Amino acid sequence: MANYGIIICYILLAVAVLAAVVFPIIQLAQNPKNAKGALVGILALVVVVGISYVLASDNNPSNMEISAEGAKQVGTGLYAFYILSLVAIVALVYSEVAKLFK
Repeated sequence: MANYGIIICYILLAVAVLAAVVFPIIQLAQNPKNAKGALVGILALVVVVGISYVLASDNNPSNMEISAEGAKQVGTGLYAFYILSLVAIVALVYSEVAKLFK
């Protein structure tokens, strides 16, 4: 019985992933003006990940069994997190300070 449950979960997961990918694409096709904003956001995210990849080091300072490329991917994720967190904090502070002067 558990095998059927797992199969049903996989099917529902595939339907959810398909819906999460297809419906936004349909929405962007129906409203191309909003597509420009979405593409700018995606491009900004790609730039942040690219900068993070360049900053990341591929050496492994610990005793963990991880390849050089794995260490570089972990470093890329950490740098992307740091950059995006900093951007979020700056945006939050800017919005609050801008409210004070309005």
